[in-house]
Amino acid sequence: MVGFAHPQRVQRWFEERLLPRLSRAPGSCVRHSIPDVPRHQAGPPSDYHAGKIAFSYLGDIWTANEDGTAPQRLTDNRGHEVDPRFSPDGRWIAFSSNRYGNNDVFVVAATGARRGG
Repeated sequence: MVGFAHPQRVQRWFEERLLPRLSRAPGSCVRHSIPDVPRHQAGPPSDYHAGKIAFSYLGDIWTANEDGTAPQRLTDNRGHEVDPRFSPDGRWIAFSSNRYGNNDVFVVAATGARRGG
């Protein structure tokens, strides 16, 4: 499991293991070298459940395995989506989005099927 209690380890995991894989994810426009992406757009993982990590990257919600494999974009729209959190059973991910102008809470299945917006 990734050491979430240590922000430096999390940031290193994100930069070394996940960013390179994001560039190869289907539908991704991420590149291996991203110049000075603001921290709020490329932050460390946000939530963990049973080997999966949910995080916000460049305004969309993503999941990946804890070893950085299998990155999957769960949302893709004009809104800025942040703060993903797994449900206790790990089936759903709640997050905040401003897709309709103000921040609201939305839910997406952890597998990617949409619900609530």
